[in-house]
Amino acid sequence: MKTFLETTKGAGSATGGRSYGVGRVVNGTLENLKGELAAGFAGSLRQQMTGAVLTDFIGLARSVLADTTDGAKNVAAVLAAAAYEDTIRRMGRDLAGIMGRDDLNEVIEGLKKAGVLVAPQLGIAISYLKFRNDALHADWAKIARESVHSVLGFVEQLLLKHFA
Repeated sequence: MKTFLETTKGAGSATGGRSYGVGRVVNGTLENLKGELAAGFAGSLRQQMTGAVLTDFIGLARSVLADTTDGAKNVAAVLAAAAYEDTIRRMGRDLAGIMGRDDLNEVIEGLKKAGVLVAPQLGIAISYLKFRNDALHADWAKIARESVHSVLGFVEQLLLKHFA
């Protein structure tokens, strides 16, 4: 945007204030933007930003797990479950065209049909539905610290594959 504004100022003064110079700059800028969109630049930028935010969730969960208390495990489980769900939903939207708030198992099924999730990731994604439900419904007795680590590792792999 900064370059565009500087160029339009320059185009107007170089032509004695005539607007056709600015028009050429605007046209060139729009053509450039059109090319970037066609090349997928905007989509990949969104995916990179998504990956960065979700990676922050994972990092936070891992740092909380450094504390060996049950409370820390529970907080990390909620963060891991949120990162898992959000990653699956974003994959559904971006890679399989699944919009809306379908049940998470339906999103996974859509990712399977689209060929995005295949064995062994498909089975793992399905198995973590219970973890997600237990964590988000505060059923702490059903959540082991090792499960939290496992979910975090799985989500990291999905992020690396689909949002890096």
